[in-house]
Amino acid sequence: MVRRFGRKNGRRALGVTALALAGAFTLGVMITRRQIPTLILLSLVYGAITFQQSGACGVCLDISHKSAGAMCGLFNTASQLGGFVSSVAYGYIVERFGSYDAPFVPMAAMLFLGAILWLKIDASQELTAEPQPAQLFSREVVDHS
Repeated sequence: MVRRFGRKNGRRALGVTALALAGAFTLGVMITRRQIPTLILLSLVYGAITFQQSGACGVCLDISHKSAGAMCGLFNTASQLGGFVSSVAYGYIVERFGSYDAPFVPMAAMLFLGAILWLKIDASQELTAEPQPAQLFSREVVDHS
């Protein structure tokens, strides 16, 4: 997709499509009451989320070049933190609302929000560091005599 549509639109299309599908499959999980369709839909949710991760890692490489390792590390750390918080929240939401479907509401909302936020990502623009105040002034002394 990147070769065909460019970095900006190729990466966006992958992220938007995958997360929107994951959100739709999550809504399907909430509607179905049978075990096998639920298992299939949950597998499709996971597959769609995983599918977009390669695009997200590609964006990290596209926008950070020399700092790609740090960018991917930050991306993974934030993802793991979100996974931890959502795992704990799942139990609390089930207990609070008395329904195993209730945790899928914020999950679907976050997936759709993620799909929308992919529209803001421009993988064709490299991130550049802004100069720090100490870097704005040279330590070099200029002799004006």
